[in-house]
Amino acid sequence: MISVLDLALVFALGDAGFAYFALSADHKPVVAVLVPAAGLLLVLSATLAPSERWGARLLLGASLVLGAGFSAAFVTGHPAAAPFHDSILLTDAAADRLVHGRNPYGQDYLLTAARYFYTPDVPVNFGIRHYVYPPGLILLDSPLRAWAAAGGPNVGAAILYAPAFAGLAFAAYALRGGPVTGAASVAALALNPLMVADTDLQFFNDVFFLAPLVGCIAALQRGRPRLGWLLLGVALCFKQQPVTVLPFLLLYSGRRFDRRTLAWCAALAVLPGLAISLPFAAWDARAFFGDVAAFFYGSGVDNYPIRGLGLPGILYEAGLIANRWAAFPSAAFQLVATGGLLTWSIVSLHRRWTWPRFWFAGAAVSFSLFFFGRVLAPNYIDFVLVLATAGLVLLLNPAVTLRRLPAHASENLVPAVAGVRPDP
Repeated sequence: MISVLDLALVFALGDAGFAYFALSADHKPVVAVLVPAAGLLLVLSATLAPSERWGARLLLGASLVLGAGFSAAFVTGHPAAAPFHDSILLTDAAADRLVHGRNPYGQDYLLTAARYFYTPDVPVNFGIRHYVYPPGLILLDSPLRAWAAAGGPNVGAAILYAPAFAGLAFAAYALRGGPVTGAASVAALALNPLMVADTDLQFFNDVFFLAPLVGCIAALQRGRPRLGWLLLGVALCFKQQPVTVLPFLLLYSGRRFDRRTLAWCAALAVLPGLAISLPFAAWDARAFFGDVAAFFYGSGVDNYPIRGLGLPGILYEAGLIANRWAAFPSAAFQLVATGGLLTWSIVSLHRRWTWPRFWFAGAAVSFSLFFFGRVLAPNYIDFVLVLATAGLVLLLNPAVTLRRLPAHASENLVPAVAGVRPDP
């Protein structure tokens, strides 16, 4: 049977390849050898570790080298205007506007560096002409851009990726279930080549919400619901995608925690979003909600050109849709398909909750939502596959699946905590 360490070694080989070619192309030949070699050495050491705990720790170290270390090495020496992905360029442009007292929402970013990406789409592409994410990353980037404006080094949001990736690795390691679960989760979430390529080569911004989202799940597993839901609120400050697993986290919490604890959880979940969003909503509510909501809920409501291999993209390539900007009833398809799949998943998890089922349900619902939207971007697919891989690696060792075992027989059951009921 394939072990978690076998899968981690395969993943690490892919990560090392990404790091070597990217750093070589970036004219850093020494680092291009040292970073992949150090990461692979740590993974190989994990296969020979004297205990599962040490094996999990060595995998954590490998993920920090191959993920956070690679990111830090890659962005070193790159100014904020370097040709990274559009989400970075838009974040830096938005932070610049905020630093100079201008509203980053409701603005046209056509004349920023973002115009060099997706050039044919830019004149009409809602997602590139507007800043379409919640303001969390703008607020993190603003001190860096203010420093640059004051004469400091010209750094921007790209430099934040290394600590964000390190946060994801530590959150994965903290998932409850013992060393095997820690090793499996680190392999699936932090050593996964899809996540490394998504984060360190293309600089998509998913790692910023995924780190606190995984931290939320770890906290819930460890009987710390208030911290968990606070972290979920933090995740939603960076991107809207965590809403795809929100129903399942509500189900889990509703079955395990009492009403008073749930009330605290609800308050803590909305607190971060309100704290950072209300100033922008008060500044210009139409601009803020128009940019943030219109992008995610309907992919721009027909303002976003059809792209990718979702259903609209397939129909467009088949000649059944006239052009990329033609109207398409995405919401109707999402309501029927995603709504049905979500209902079935909730019923299934209510009958028998296991963490592999949770990850698979999150992947399925996310894919359904994105597949019927106007755009199926590569990082959407990566997000779905990373969730699915997290469930898959847990199945490699049945011991990490939550089961109905006596309290003394399972390391997965959370110790008695006030307001916490036993696992369903």
